[in-house]
Amino acid sequence: MKGHKEGFSEALELILKGLKKKKTIAILAIIVIGYLFSSLLISMNRDKIREQQIDSVAKTTFKNKQFKSVKDSELDKLLKSNDQKIVAIIDAKDNKGYKELKKMFNQNKQMEELPNTVYVYQPIYENSKTVKNLNLKNKNNFLLIENGKEKNRYSFDELTNGEHELAEQVDLMIDPKIPQKKPIRVEKKDELSFDQNPNNGTRTSEVEFE
Repeated sequence: MKGHKEGFSEALELILKGLKKKKTIAILAIIVIGYLFSSLLISMNRDKIREQQIDSVAKTTFKNKQFKSVKDSELDKLLKSNDQKIVAIIDAKDNKGYKELKKMFNQNKQMEELPNTVYVYQPIYENSKTVKNLNLKNKNNFLLIENGKEKNRYSFDELTNGEHELAEQVDLMIDPKIPQKKPIRVEKKDELSFDQNPNNGTRTSEVEFE
């Protein structure tokens, strides 16, 4: 009888141990499944948030109609355009100069030194391969595009003299000015005169250019 009890106890103990193992395995399985499910949700939400942010930036409209916000697909076409275009690529994140630009984008008056339309692209999470290929090192970049190529570039992180500095630099990109030579006054030596009324040797001067 005693042997039967011991055998029953051992069998019960083995069953309990098996149940504990199964319970442990079940708990671990639940934890793993929960982790995978939560990771999937986070990933889906991250992509959704990213899409919303990109969509939000793409739909940005500026009060100053001289500046037009563009999407990825539009950016590619602009950079391949044969017509002369000014494309601004602005990274607003941690951008010290963006406050000044934002004010300019939303002012009522247009800037005479700039073209009627300046195309503004704001990358989100480095979503554009095109931007990476441009090798941009500054937060704010104004590109002159002509015949499908970048002809000139003005890049900065902050504007020292505000919008006037930007307007001047972009204007120079479009229409480089040839520096004028400074006039130099040259004294001419006395020359022999056979006039009846000489001017008593008065020196004359002429303006010549270098």
